[in-house]
Amino acid sequence: DTFRPKANISREEFSVIMTRVLGLGALNVTVTEYPFPDVTPSTAADWSIKATKIAYDLGIIKGFEDGTFRGNENVTRQQVCVILCKVAGIYNLGLPVEFGDEVSDWARTYVEAVVQNGFVSLEDGNKFRATEDMTREEADNLPDGDNLMERLPSLEMVEAYPYTWSTKRATINVC
Repeated sequence: DTFRPKANISREEFSVIMTRVLGLGALNVTVTEYPFPDVTPSTAADWSIKATKIAYDLGIIKGFEDGTFRGNENVTRQQVCVILCKVAGIYNLGLPVEFGDEVSDWARTYVEAVVQNGFVSLEDGNKFRATEDMTREEADNLPDGDNLMERLPSLEMVEAYPYTWSTKRATINVC
C-alpha cells in the first residue's frame, strides 16, 4: 500500500476521511436506509456505505440532482470546500476574493470562505482550479483533525468524549 500523492481522491474516500476527522469513523453503524441509490450493499463497499450515511445524516454531503452520490468519481477542489465549510463551520467573511479562473456559482461562497479563512491559498495568478480533481497530496495538506476540531461550533464536547452532534437529520452520540 502506497500513498500515491499525485493520485486523485474519490468522493467516497473523502467522505471517509471527514467522518474519521470528526472521530466518527469507528462508529458501529448499521445502515438500513440508504440515502443514495448508488450507495447500497450491491453497489458500494461496507466502509463506504457507513461513512456516506454518517456524512449524509450530518448534512456534510449531499448528492447530485439525480439523487445519486457518485462515490467512485473524483472529488473536485470546490466540492471539498463545500464539505470543509460544513464540517468546520467556516463562514464567508465578505472579504473580496478575485479568482483568476472559474469557480462554479453553487460553490463560490464556500470557496471564498475557505480562502478567506486561510484553509487554502490561491495559486499564481489568483487561480484556484476549483473544477479540477483534488489529489491525495492536496487533501493531506488540508487542516488535520485537530485543526478542524478546534473550529467546530456545533460540536458539544465534554472532555474529549462523549459528544453529541445534532442536525435536522440525525443525532449521533459518541461515547
